[in-house]
Amino acid sequence: MGLAKTFTENEQIRNIISTIQGELVLLGAELSSTDPCRIVKHIDLEHIAQLEQWINGLQQEVPLAPRFVSPGVNSLSAALDLARSVIRRTERSMVILQEIGQLQRAEALKYVNRLGCLLYILARYAEKSPN
Repeated sequence: MGLAKTFTENEQIRNIISTIQGELVLLGAELSSTDPCRIVKHIDLEHIAQLEQWINGLQQEVPLAPRFVSPGVNSLSAALDLARSVIRRTERSMVILQEIGQLQRAEALKYVNRLGCLLYILARYAEKSPN
């Protein structure tokens, strides 16, 4: 995410990335804790709703392509696609944790799922927008 932020001067994209970076710190604390009572702030439905709002807004500006997208149109979109692949890998690991009863809260998994979708549409937006 930090790499993507270095490739743009677009304030909307920079603000979205900065917000996500802070939320990923919360997510990391939540996933690494063995005692959920010790976590003061969690990823919650408000965080997920914000991701959905960004997704819906960006999709109005950049409709989804009807065909396969080849990443790498520019450095920003490529960095966002790389971040998306890392998030999707994290999501797969979290599904395993959920299946074995080690994921404390379903909101964390839903957040990561929606974040992957946001990063996809944000990368498509970055392809169409001046950096």
